[in-house]
Amino acid sequence: MPKSQANNPTKPKQPKRKPQPKKRKAKGLMSIKASTINQVQNKLMNLSMNHNSSVSGYLSCRLNPFHATNGRGIPDGANSNYIVIDHLMIDNIVDTASAGFTIQTVPMLPATSALAVAAGVNTLTINGIPYVGSATQFLAQYPLGFAPPYLTVGTQPGIVTNDPYQSTKARLVSCAYRLIYTGQSALASGTIIVTPNDVGLTVSQQSAAGIFPYTSNTNLQANAGNYTNGAIGLNMDIANANNAFVKDSYISRVEAGAYVLPKHRSRDFKLSATVDSPYVPIANSTGTSNSVNFFSSTSGAPASGVLWYDDDWSSASIQVSGYPAGSSFQLQTAFCMEYSVSNTSAFANLANKQSDFKPADIELSNKQTNSLPAATPASGSSTKRP
Repeated sequence: MPKSQANNPTKPKQPKRKPQPKKRKAKGLMSIKASTINQVQNKLMNLSMNHNSSVSGYLSCRLNPFHATNGRGIPDGANSNYIVIDHLMIDNIVDTASAGFTIQTVPMLPATSALAVAAGVNTLTINGIPYVGSATQFLAQYPLGFAPPYLTVGTQPGIVTNDPYQSTKARLVSCAYRLIYTGQSALASGTIIVTPNDVGLTVSQQSAAGIFPYTSNTNLQANAGNYTNGAIGLNMDIANANNAFVKDSYISRVEAGAYVLPKHRSRDFKLSATVDSPYVPIANSTGTSNSVNFFSSTSGAPASGVLWYDDDWSSASIQVSGYPAGSSFQLQTAFCMEYSVSNTSAFANLANKQSDFKPADIELSNKQTNSLPAATPASGSSTKRP
């Protein structure tokens, strides 16, 4: 008799416990649970390096537009005969003084943001071109993030043109902005404040002889005259977010930089026309004469019309101040677009015939991006290609 039973003969023999099955860890998309863009992107990179096929290329594109390799666009099954183009842009900003500046992002093409300084300030150069501040904040701001393919086509308001892809409609798949301090690290000081500042856009009145002429100013705030009759205005409902501090604002020292990942404000991703007569963007228009273009225009910088817009995407104000004289910055912009091309387009044979249908990927992408703050440190965005 076993020793245990001899000591306690009335104690029944205990049955052996069955081993409990181990809990299965979530894999692929459902395992991505993080609160910062850095954590999310690192998770995506690890999954991709492990060749996990369940990782959505679309999710990678939404969270890190600078380095995603997705070529299929939005998986909602709502587009056909389209191409996917990644627009990547760089703007270098130098201030010989310490005037400070503000960058307003806008959901437009070909210019995707604009820079403003205080009235009369003339110490900044953008890509080597001097810029003088406008007397009114939302007039003649310097266009930034200008998609390179549009430099080869006319974007002058009132003049008939065509976009580089001979498309009829387009929609934004993903976008991001990254502001980096490129001055001497030992001298770095000052702050960056990023505040949500959405823009409302509506098509306005067409100009005619002597009626609501739309005016252009140069980068030096010299009057460049009225646009031709037939130019169509694009009203911009936009607020002054300078010095604004709300619960969603992001504040950091300049050397930390800022990574801004816009959010999409509706459940559907609409296709908007790529117009052949560029609009004149007019901020907070009152319908009076001599409405001045939101963007400045000069022979040394891109023209200032708008060929496409979608204000379902969020916008932000990026304010930079307190840095030492001679500081420099670089604004990096990524816009991934779907273009629905016409049958006569040179890109028609390269078009995707039908977009994928993966609604779960869209839902998860919206959930992830909408849970992120207005901005995170630029060092938190991925700098390696998965």
